[in-house]
Amino acid sequence: MSSAKIHIITPAEAQAKIRGYMKVFGAMIIITALELAALGLTKVGVSHFVVTCIVVVLSCSKAFLVGYYFMHLNHETKWLKALAVLPAAVVMYAIVLCLEAPVAQVESPYLPLNPRVRTAAKHDQATEHSKEAAPAAPKSSEGAPATAPADAAPAPVENKNEESWN
Repeated sequence: MSSAKIHIITPAEAQAKIRGYMKVFGAMIIITALELAALGLTKVGVSHFVVTCIVVVLSCSKAFLVGYYFMHLNHETKWLKALAVLPAAVVMYAIVLCLEAPVAQVESPYLPLNPRVRTAAKHDQATEHSKEAAPAAPKSSEGAPATAPADAAPAPVENKNEESWN
């Protein structure tokens, strides 16, 4: 038979372990609240890139807590801890390299590089101007507007944004 030692923990030790797990759980709740608060920073003027970096760092800290405490890496040997940390360090280095790389602006046939955006005021002015400039529709003998024949081809529409697509 094997001579394995069985360690029976006392109620005080069990309470200490539970308290430790609850502290980690509380820290994860706080980190999650910080992540949610960070997502609201874009409304105050913080760039999307900075918010993304904050959320990634907070998420990595939660992943560390899960691995270290709930997956019991804190009880493992140094080699096993290194095996868990090494890939994470390589991934973090790759992320830093990707973030430092210059971003090229790729031309797309579907999206203009400088799209023309109308504000609501300019849109209202343009529609009022087009209403004023539009000729009155000819009226029939009964006073109703005359309609085009059913077999008539629709009038071509001019694309005013054509130069932005080239």
